Amino acid sequence: MTDWTQTHPTQTMTTPGGERVEIDLEMIPLLTQLWRHGFETLLACQDLGEAILGGGTRVPPQERESHAADRMGRAWLKVRMEDGPRLLEALQPLSDYQGWVLHAEEARGRPWVSVTFPRQDIVEAAALLGRAPSMQ
Repeated sequence: MTDWTQTHPTQTMTTPGGERVEIDLEMIPLLTQLWRHGFETLLACQDLGEAILGGGTRVPPQERESHAADRMGRAWLKVRMEDGPRLLEALQPLSDYQGWVLHAEEARGRPWVSVTFPRQDIVEAAALLGRAPSMQ
């Protein structure tokens, strides 16, 4: 998913596109369901604040503490730009009011949506997608 250093315990998985990637253990159920529903992901992290403090991102060492402070306890993933609205719709009511934040960005020459959300929502998000009929 990225060339960044892994901070959290991971498991190697194969994306729907055939790429072998390391996925944070807590994110595996969510990524499994996202892929089942046809979402393409670029990145997934179970706690962005921990990853920043652990040196797993590209944040310079002297800025890690300040960058991590407001990102502790927040999971992070990236999906294709066109899938952002579909993701939020699929994850209602979680995405309606509990701190789900989307930011548009460019990566690998394509538009993506960077999504941060409360880490405690990972399990419920996977469960919601697991109960949903196929979205492909």
